[in-house]
Amino acid sequence: MADVSISSGSIVSSISRGSTLSSTHTNTTPVQVKESQNVNLTSIQCEYTPIDITQTIAQFELDDSLPFRLSKHVIKKISTEFVDKYSAMEIQKLADLLVALVYIKSFKQIWSSMNIESPNEEETILQGISELNIAVPERVDVLLSGLGNIQTEYGTMKLLWPITTAKTCLVNALKYGSSYFGEKVFSRFFPPFENGYTNKLIWCDDEGFDKFYHYCLRYLAKFGPIQNKSVQDLENSIPQWFLDENPDYLVVFSAHLITKAEWIEKLQTYDLNDDVIKSLDILGLQFCTVQSTTLKSLCTRLQLSYDKFESIKFDNIFRMRRTRGTGKGCLGQLCQSTGKKSYSSAFPFTDSNRTYGYMLRPSVFYEVTNKDRALMLFSKMVD
Repeated sequence: MADVSISSGSIVSSISRGSTLSSTHTNTTPVQVKESQNVNLTSIQCEYTPIDITQTIAQFELDDSLPFRLSKHVIKKISTEFVDKYSAMEIQKLADLLVALVYIKSFKQIWSSMNIESPNEEETILQGISELNIAVPERVDVLLSGLGNIQTEYGTMKLLWPITTAKTCLVNALKYGSSYFGEKVFSRFFPPFENGYTNKLIWCDDEGFDKFYHYCLRYLAKFGPIQNKSVQDLENSIPQWFLDENPDYLVVFSAHLITKAEWIEKLQTYDLNDDVIKSLDILGLQFCTVQSTTLKSLCTRLQLSYDKFESIKFDNIFRMRRTRGTGKGCLGQLCQSTGKKSYSSAFPFTDSNRTYGYMLRPSVFYEVTNKDRALMLFSKMVD
């Protein structure tokens, strides 16, 4: 066989000597895309009629590794089915192409759930990518169709930083697509792919600042209530042992106090000694400068190359499907991994939503922002 590789709310407590940092767990175990004997996963969409989308019930952050995890399963099939037909190098190229297509389809699904009435220049470019006719294996397509903003009759569950999340899918597609074409990516700041995928990206824009600020708050809240003080006053008011054991705390605290204009300037100058730039590494965020025009060019070339040269190869082993995107996500997205074999969910899911959440663990963070609306929604589901 050819060896194919594919390159909660916050808890607030008082500061104590036992305080430790904990990072959100990301599960990179391959998702087993198999037929279910108990639950019909050919349709995982919520069956609600949206009558009130002005209320936000919850918000969540998707796990950027999800398309990669889904790809692992189908890549194994490629290596098995093609081992006697193509060289190891050719099989690797086809694997790279398929991963890129899965990421583009993930983008299309997320984008379909967004309602952008007056798109700016970049959003217009991204809209063009969403109209590409991309094919992926049917079972992968079904699972991806649950991604995106969720609308119910009692309100919405909003995807945090949706444009950034969608563009992150395309940066992953760019990496694998460039590998398929035998090309290198040139950008001032191109993120690493140490685990076979890149995640937690930010751009120098409004969503990037909001994501950075949110990550700062999430980090600081792990140590207790966030003080409304200057850096110097805070440094003088907390125990020295805490500063010794958590030297990054003041760095992130300082970074979260800056304005958006200051933040943009600091990213543009990118001084490695600045607290904002230091905080990126502490928070696990990756600054990216890849332009949407580059993403569109690569995605368009991938579609053309697949249709002209590769489609028949994939059709021989998969049932490939082309869909535009469902326009809405499913409730099962509000589920995250809490360990190798454990998970938590925002709501008491049943049936397909529970299966979807347990299989994929799609989120790395979620929080319920309107408990009354959530109770109304799930009371009706139980009734």
